[in-house]
Amino acid sequence: SKRREEALLQKSNKAKSLIQRVDQASVKVEKERQERRQSIESRIQSATKNRHNQLIKTKEFASEENERVNSAYIAAMEYEEARRQYFESKLEQSSRRREKNKEEIVKKASISSQKVKVAREEAMLKARQDM
Repeated sequence: SKRREEALLQKSNKAKSLIQRVDQASVKVEKERQERRQSIESRIQSATKNRHNQLIKTKEFASEENERVNSAYIAAMEYEEARRQYFESKLEQSSRRREKNKEEIVKKASISSQKVKVAREEAMLKARQDM
């Protein structure tokens, strides 16, 4: 009877020990599972944050690039406008010069015509006097 009680006590102690080890193992497994989950969540958050930062940098770069393109476009338009104005002024100068030359030619022609007229009249007078 005493042996039986001891055997039962031993079995009971073994069972308690086994239950304790199973509990410890399950606690350990749960802890490891939680650590893995946190690690994965942390990596996901980090990757999400990195992606977000990368998107922000890309957006900033695109914005700066757009600004450079706009500046270059504006400079090209200003250059074309200045070039157009230059050629218009050259054309205007050329037109004024042609107009002035025409006036000079007309003036000289008028003077020549006047001289011819005077010379003809003098020649006629001289011819009358010679008669």
